[in-house]
Amino acid sequence: MTTGTVFKSITHYLNNLKSRFLELFWPSFKGGLTIEGVNKIPAEIQSEFYLKMERKIRSLTRRRNISLVVLLIALFNGAFPLVAAILFYWWYMKNHTLPYLSEDLAKKILKKRDSYSFLKYVKKKKSKHARILDLPYNEVEPKVYNLNKGSMVDYNLKTWHVINKAQIDWSEDSELVYKLSSDDKTSFLHIKYFNKNSFNIWVGEPLNIYIIDEDLDKKLNNDVHPNVLRLNGISFFKENIEDGIWYGSNGLDKSSAIKAWNYIDSDRMSFLKIFQLENLQYKCYKGKYVSEFEFSEILPG
Repeated sequence: MTTGTVFKSITHYLNNLKSRFLELFWPSFKGGLTIEGVNKIPAEIQSEFYLKMERKIRSLTRRRNISLVVLLIALFNGAFPLVAAILFYWWYMKNHTLPYLSEDLAKKILKKRDSYSFLKYVKKKKSKHARILDLPYNEVEPKVYNLNKGSMVDYNLKTWHVINKAQIDWSEDSELVYKLSSDDKTSFLHIKYFNKNSFNIWVGEPLNIYIIDEDLDKKLNNDVHPNVLRLNGISFFKENIEDGIWYGSNGLDKSSAIKAWNYIDSDRMSFLKIFQLENLQYKCYKGKYVSEFEFSEILPG
């Protein structure tokens, strides 16, 4: 084997080693980002998205180049643990940051816009106090809509204590919200009030939103509202989406914007309800519609 052949073999080996190294570790931004998901960016945020993406790429490129200088210094000084840490940083950036960069950035922009719309809605609509509801009251025989914090009521063969009361003012109507406790169980009673003689009552229990769909919060954040949700073999169909104001502490203060996604089954008796407060946290409930006559032995608080 001649010297030239050996030299070519070594050069070929080193080039392959270099290509393999770059493939495994080196995060490249050549030609911009051609990562999956860019084409799925909603049209209304594309201009803001590409501007922020350009800034993000510049920032990541700067961090990568600085780390390259640190890597060379570490190699020169034999600081191999630092070399390993930088290689891991590059590998993580290449395999766990870049593939999801466009999707994560789009979500942040949408969250910011949703938060702004919440705050704008609150500023436009909310007052210092919740609406005053014209609810009839009978001291001798109080009704379920007369409950207050500290009240007691019998429902479903149990005695429940009302540990909190709130009110939601939707655009056209209002909803009383009671947190009930019995032994170690917690339920929520909602009474949607249309007028003096018209209201809906439902009782629900908290449900982890990821039991329905592990990506449901991501879909809602991206303004994707499924028409059908399925839970334990039952289909729940989207009824409507509502925006309103939540008033805590018996409807007197702590107001926050709230959004609700309402889903109901084919029998129109069971439901899934998803609420999103101003801080963008989701709360989900599964329950059923009930009659006021299912509540008895009401003791005022």
